[in-house]
Amino acid sequence: MEKIEEYKKDAERKLRKHLIKLIHDKQQVVVDFSFWDRIRRNQYKQLINKSGGKWKLIYLKVHPDDLSERLKKRNKRFDANAFPITEEVLTSYLNGFEIPRGEGEIVIEN
Repeated sequence: MEKIEEYKKDAERKLRKHLIKLIHDKQQVVVDFSFWDRIRRNQYKQLINKSGGKWKLIYLKVHPDDLSERLKKRNKRFDANAFPITEEVLTSYLNGFEIPRGEGEIVIEN
């Protein structure tokens, strides 16, 4: 498990470095992370601002029941994007998610 965390940190370092390069090259970039905590969102906002970019925080507000139904369907698939997520994992994620409020977010509701 330690190796996984090491790989994740290394991957994110590379992602940040590439993000900065793209911003300097005046490219438009989308960082598709869950950004479940305010601290991480703020870190990326600061990185983008410091690099000369402009950030937009898009919050896709979806009811937990809808998420559960989507995951049930996805969990029946076996492609690369169908990593199984249990109800317990979803509940844990939802309980830990810090909803963006007053962070300059754009809210899109289903």
